[in-house]
Amino acid sequence: MKLDLRSSMSSKTVSRLRIGLTAILVISVVLANTVWAAPGLSERPKGSYLRKLADAGVLRIGLQKNVPPFHIPGNEEYPGLDVEIGRAIAEHMGLKPQFVFGDLDQLIDLAAQGKIDVALGGISSDLERSLRANFTEPYLKTTPAALLNRKSLPPETSSVDFPRKKFESLLDLRYAGSLKIGVKQGTTNEEILKTDTEFSMHQIVTFDSNEQALQALLAGEVDAFVADGVYIQAQTIMNKELLSRFIPLLAVYREEHLSLVLPPGDAEYWLYMNFMVKEMHRTGEIKKIYDRYFSSGSWVQ
Repeated sequence: MKLDLRSSMSSKTVSRLRIGLTAILVISVVLANTVWAAPGLSERPKGSYLRKLADAGVLRIGLQKNVPPFHIPGNEEYPGLDVEIGRAIAEHMGLKPQFVFGDLDQLIDLAAQGKIDVALGGISSDLERSLRANFTEPYLKTTPAALLNRKSLPPETSSVDFPRKKFESLLDLRYAGSLKIGVKQGTTNEEILKTDTEFSMHQIVTFDSNEQALQALLAGEVDAFVADGVYIQAQTIMNKELLSRFIPLLAVYREEHLSLVLPPGDAEYWLYMNFMVKEMHRTGEIKKIYDRYFSSGSWVQ
């Protein structure tokens, strides 16, 4: 004899089963999408920045948008160096990463106002900026660098007394005579070009973005383009044809620190994030991410 379950169950029982199964399904979906904060964060005193992050479950991360290789939209395998570092930080904290985009000044302002929890975005630390926001130890070290038009090189000489000068660092621009140099305004690179006496002979032309300055170089409107070494190196990886027209000057002129930018006023949060950077360096995690973008051009679309 076959047992007809539908006839043996009351309509109320069936309804309860459906409700129960629906509730289990909803709970499963919620749990699958829940990010649990690291236990230590949840145990911090109420009102502390770390506890607020644990309660929110989200880490708001500021980035500069569409600046390869730091942010590469539409590339799931290689989303960008800063994106991967930001995700790794959020994962260590047990938080969900939420990316907020802005230019350099906007990111510092957002951090200063507490509207983001951390900014990457290739921001160099300096004393003036440190009065507005907190900076960690560098997650990357770079140097002011340049692309120099080969046509701007001084004439070669075969003289033993005056051998050919190698152009390797920004400082070597002093051997090229008076140049027109393009640089993004409001950056430490602009400050260096305008204040260091080594560059007083040159005409400094500022642009709203690195992209505009690079286009001016390609169009022959400037003789050289100055930016952070990581940016210059990325351009030569994305477009190897640049090397036929321009010389990359990547040797260290002055060490520049790209740091995490944090909201001011919470020493514990600063110490925690500073230690986070140290640990990610110690374990090789940051180097592994860096090498994905600067040891090959696999990320170039």
